[in-house]
Amino acid sequence: MSKEVSKNDLAAWDELSKSHRRFIKARMAFYQSEVDRVELIRRAMHTNDQALALSLARYLSPTEHMQLFDEWVYWATIDSCLPAVHNYILSLPKEWIMGRIEEAVELRLREGDEIDFRRYLELFCNLDRDLAAKLARRALEHSDKEIQDAGRDYLSALEGDQG
Repeated sequence: MSKEVSKNDLAAWDELSKSHRRFIKARMAFYQSEVDRVELIRRAMHTNDQALALSLARYLSPTEHMQLFDEWVYWATIDSCLPAVHNYILSLPKEWIMGRIEEAVELRLREGDEIDFRRYLELFCNLDRDLAAKLARRALEHSDKEIQDAGRDYLSALEGDQG
């Protein structure tokens, strides 16, 4: 048996429901219009509208996601963007990704920290075990002990998965 709901609660729900319907209509119009969705989402990723951009990106075509590939790689280490960004990357054709991923992550890794290495290792583990092992071995050679630990952890996990 449900309990009584106050008029104030019902009004709050009604406003939320109306706003949601307006959003759905606006989203549909956005995808049916001739706007540059890729550039708008790319820009929004660097603003307070990042969560909206990530949410709307799920409706992009594979071609549009390919155009945003470098952007997705950039955000692939940021907790607030996971797992959406990893999913967007992994949804692309594997051969296409494999031809680009190492170059795309290079700058982030050169300037990166342990978290960057771990996030890219997670991504690479879901993409290709050999690529993940290559990055883990690279981490072992890094001057930063925490990055070395990340490489060691992932090599150990990869070896454990084979056993």
